[in-house]
Amino acid sequence: MTSMPMNVRVRLSVMMFLQFAIHAVWIVPLTAYLGRALSFTPLQMGWIANAAPLGCLLAPIFVGMVADRFFAGQKVLGVLNLVGAGLLLYASTISEPRMLFIVLLLQQLCYMPTWAITSAIALANCKDTEQDFPKIRVFGSIGWVAVGVFSLVFTLMGKQWDSTSMPMLTGAIISAAAGIFAFALPHTPPPAAGKKTTLSDVLSLRALALMKRPSFAVFIIISLLVLIPFSAYWTFCSLFLSDQGIQAITFSMSFGQFGEIFFMLMIPFVLARLGIKWGMSLGLVALLVRYLFLYFGSLYDQSWMYFGSIIVHGLIYGFFFVGGQIYIDKKAPREIRAAAQGFIFLVTFGAGLFLGNYINGQLIQHYSSVGEPVAQAYEMPSALAADMLTVEGADVSDVKFYGRALTADEVAVMNARDVQKDELKAGRLEEAASAPVRLEDGLIYAGELAGLAGKTPGQGMTFSAMISLPESEDRLSGTFFAVGGENDALRIGLEQGVLLFQAGDSSIVARRVSIPSGADSSLHVVGTFDGRELKLYTGGSIYRQYNWKPIWGLTAIISAILLVLFVVGFQDKGKREEESDEASAEATAS
Repeated sequence: MTSMPMNVRVRLSVMMFLQFAIHAVWIVPLTAYLGRALSFTPLQMGWIANAAPLGCLLAPIFVGMVADRFFAGQKVLGVLNLVGAGLLLYASTISEPRMLFIVLLLQQLCYMPTWAITSAIALANCKDTEQDFPKIRVFGSIGWVAVGVFSLVFTLMGKQWDSTSMPMLTGAIISAAAGIFAFALPHTPPPAAGKKTTLSDVLSLRALALMKRPSFAVFIIISLLVLIPFSAYWTFCSLFLSDQGIQAITFSMSFGQFGEIFFMLMIPFVLARLGIKWGMSLGLVALLVRYLFLYFGSLYDQSWMYFGSIIVHGLIYGFFFVGGQIYIDKKAPREIRAAAQGFIFLVTFGAGLFLGNYINGQLIQHYSSVGEPVAQAYEMPSALAADMLTVEGADVSDVKFYGRALTADEVAVMNARDVQKDELKAGRLEEAASAPVRLEDGLIYAGELAGLAGKTPGQGMTFSAMISLPESEDRLSGTFFAVGGENDALRIGLEQGVLLFQAGDSSIVARRVSIPSGADSSLHVVGTFDGRELKLYTGGSIYRQYNWKPIWGLTAIISAILLVLFVVGFQDKGKREEESDEASAEATAS
């Protein structure tokens, strides 16, 4: 058999590299960006993340009914990537959740078909599929890891990455490059041209015949339900790591892909020794271990455990999900084997991921808050501290002080207008506000910090300022703003480098917010108190507090239950029983 020409191999490898990099560069830090930069609720984050599984569910219809029948693969790939680039570029400018969901859904409807199309292009041009395809496909994993390295370099240059729109913008650039490059790929005619194709074939529904086998039904149901705990990490881990103050999130999470390469090499040996059932069970054990790492890491503030949860990703994915694909390949009759593989993908990363994102969005929303209630008997002092600024070398400027608590919409408009100097954005935010924005109402003072002396707050108050810190390797402590003193003081300051808004014993601790150093760089900090609740804003976005311990604890319990159900309910039959079942399934399929 002749070997694949080197120029073809190189082009196909570059295709895989770019195609996986498009998705990895922005999907990994997505919830960190949505939560920190845009202040979306966890429920909104879950819905926006569901653009991917919805695209996964609908992609086969386009691929099977249109792309595979009428157009050359490389041309379809080029057009989809170019359209997707424009949509990602537009998405990077959107700050409204419903519009962002719509645009990302359209982008995913363009992107998700490309996984099948790139595989089809590569396979159609392989001389020896078993030898050539894995060597080409591995460049997809390399592309995923490469964007993590790129994000680290970007961060080391002193630039913000994970909580910004830069990943989406970078994804748009890669998508445009992949779109242009696609037209230089080998010509790949539509594989199903002239063939009759039904919707049942496209959605792999013929594989439903295998559900008559009890073990196969258990396998499908558990695979669906496993995506509930799996998606807690897959979708929301970047938000969690951001909340823990982890830097270079995209790079950190790419270690899961590094581990995946190693664990993938182990699969044949482990399955040969343990069998399918116990090999897949090992993947579920790793899933449980992941959430035990996250739970106890949160409980005892042990950040090394967070990285343990990342490293086991390859063990989970390789042994349970890839092991499941191997199980299907063994159990499904030859004529419906491809349909069965397509069916499990729709069940897991389509329906299962959609369900998991929704449930975890609800769970995280339940265990989070945007404010901290004060004690019922607490009364705000009326005297502003005479000497507020006690953080040596800190700069507090552009101070505004209100005798009322501004709303979240008003803070966002203020930030857009006064900090970003973006009147167009401020106008859009003002129009979308749920109540009239009246930034002139209740304004007591605007100017330098020293001018606050002698001012008296009302029943509520808002303090707004631009704050920057001096260059220092020490964790600074002190006060930026204070009303009253002693135990009843209401103040905004630092505790060992941690941003703190406190009233008596109640406080919001934005321990993960980094205040820039140097006069040329500063952070917009706003604290509001309405007599009942403290709220803290940074960069125009409200700071949401998360209680991760019960989130990870419940996810670990669900993982343990699924492990037990799989071990009890799934039976890996002997060869004679397999042959009997295969004959029955073939008769059903025919």
